[in-house]
Amino acid sequence: MSQASGSTLFTRAAVPMGWAMTQNNLAICYRSLAVLTTDNTFLDKAETAYINALKEWTREAAPHDWANTTGGLGELALDRYDFNKDPSHLPKARNYILEAREVMAEGDEYLTIRCDALLARIEAAEQSAAKT
Repeated sequence: MSQASGSTLFTRAAVPMGWAMTQNNLAICYRSLAVLTTDNTFLDKAETAYINALKEWTREAAPHDWANTTGGLGELALDRYDFNKDPSHLPKARNYILEAREVMAEGDEYLTIRCDALLARIEAAEQSAAKT
């Protein structure tokens, strides 16, 4: 399904939560394409799609979806670091993951552990960056 057809099926006005799900799924696809192709433009598209999803998936309206999407933004910031080793992406990654973890810790053990693993990756990257 192309982005255009997905957007036609789930317009924001008609099905806001479905539209947010489509945006989140697009972000995941764009991140995967970025990793496979090492093309930064896909990371930009992924970030836009994640941000779009958060327009409907707010912390209040859909806390678990909000946390997953916010965590996705954290992983995207880590992807940016992995691409260019610019440590300025690491604080953003940490902040997103910590925000997501607050919600995950309220009932999703697996994703809480995932957040902890990402925070450990960020810590290791910060230590590596400090040595250079």
